Amino acid sequence: NVSLLPDSIHYFNPLIKRMPYMTLITSRGCPAVCSFCTAPFLYGTKTRFQSADRVLGEMEHLVSKGYKEIYFRDETFFVDKDRDIKICEEIIKNKWDIVWICNTRVNECSRELLKLAKKAGCHYIKFGVESGVQEILDNIHKGITIEETKQTFRWMNEIGIDSHAHTMLGSPGETEETIETTINFIMEIDATTAR
Repeated sequence: NVSLLPDSIHYFNPLIKRMPYMTLITSRGCPAVCSFCTAPFLYGTKTRFQSADRVLGEMEHLVSKGYKEIYFRDETFFVDKDRDIKICEEIIKNKWDIVWICNTRVNECSRELLKLAKKAGCHYIKFGVESGVQEILDNIHKGITIEETKQTFRWMNEIGIDSHAHTMLGSPGETEETIETTINFIMEIDATTAR
């Protein structure tokens, strides 16, 4: 219950556009089995979701308390598409004055879902891009392709949602050449931010 927080609490996050903001976690787990990630060990590979109605209830409470932004901290937000579509549609229907951020995977997005998310107030999505070299992605069991990443970032830029590309250097099989390829790839996909 956010009303239990002291009035003097002010969280800071450079990605946030509107204050005050709050974080929500609406699921546990991730369908991926990336070899470098702690999520499969902490939460398992079976993703468990709060229902759309429960998420919407929590959002409605935050809106009623004056919150202007939500950061969904789920490992991977866009997995249960029916749930996610219902959440977006209800935000739009209720005309809530709120924007939001989430994390997801490039292979969990469609152009239509991203357009709906944008209409529902999503302004920033963080993706685990990791590498611009397919062999490296395969070595770490990322479960995505270079083309999926390119396509998703094209959609993001066309639709106008800011993006973050999480990257890693030093994965199994990494060389100076693959590092250079990844740097060039990050420039090519034109992420808003990268780290």
